[in-house]
Amino acid sequence: MKHAAAFGGFGGFLLAALVGTLADRDPGLVFLDASIAAFVGASLMRWLNRVLLRNLHAALMEKQRASKEQEEGQPAGNTQTLNT
Repeated sequence: MKHAAAFGGFGGFLLAALVGTLADRDPGLVFLDASIAAFVGASLMRWLNRVLLRNLHAALMEKQRASKEQEEGQPAGNTQTLNT
């Protein structure tokens, strides 16, 4: 997770610094904008990484559960039956 935040911060900083420099802005403002973009980029990448890992974990758990049910001979999915 730390690496994702670092890459996001670095990418945000580089992107904002490049755009600010190409727009001929004052170097002090370019650095300020790039610093803010680094924080935003790191925060977004940290959130995205957390969502990705949570969904990957859920998918692996579902696959493991389905595999276990198949080995036991039970149908995968909801195993509740209605008593009528």
